[in-house]
Amino acid sequence: MTNLDWVIDGRAISKGYNIADVAVINDFVAIGYGIASIEPSERISINNIVPEARGPIAIIGPGTGLGEAFMLWDHRANAYVVIPTEGSHAPLAPKNAKQLQLIQHMWDKSNTCEIEQVCSGPGLRNIYEFVCTTRKVEVRDIQPSEITERALANSCELCLETVMLFLEILGSECSNMGLRVLATGGVYVAGGIPPKILPLLLGSSALIESFNSHNSNIKSLVDTFPLIVVQHPNLGLSGAK
Repeated sequence: MTNLDWVIDGRAISKGYNIADVAVINDFVAIGYGIASIEPSERISINNIVPEARGPIAIIGPGTGLGEAFMLWDHRANAYVVIPTEGSHAPLAPKNAKQLQLIQHMWDKSNTCEIEQVCSGPGLRNIYEFVCTTRKVEVRDIQPSEITERALANSCELCLETVMLFLEILGSECSNMGLRVLATGGVYVAGGIPPKILPLLLGSSALIESFNSHNSNIKSLVDTFPLIVVQHPNLGLSGAK
């Protein structure tokens, strides 16, 4: 596994537990198949663009890590095929001076700045450290869940700034994912964090402005990508069926 020193062997599981068929799949493959069957009430449209039937789909999901996958329509199977990626381990491309400073902060800390390092649960913590450092205040020992809770309660200015920068980065990566696959079928935002910060995601312009922040030639293309937040408590388990 990418972030854990584990080896999961389907054949060994099959033999050890006397199970005839065992398939080991990427978690975002499961989420992709789950998206194909969710109810309309479990989709929240951010930009009110109607998905194109059978159009390419991009999926991104920040949680303990950052998952990314694509879905392409297979005409022979008459169904979507989910293609997993490890795109979240690509370097972050900054869209403004503040994000450039964040990259420098991460380079000073770990000599790298992958997208996942600033767009995930641990990424919230890294952004919080950056915000505290730039403001020259003490970095508290705070968990990602506490950062989001305090931002939602508007009880911590540092936490709110952290979440706003997180949403900027998420919006930017959503449009990047859309451009990579021409996601006229939708850019779906899944994962554990977005549903928990939904009031901030919907109530601020950070995500959608970053999603739409392109030059005029590309913006007209991005405007064809539906941006959709998924609300489903067990999306991966649903898709794994």
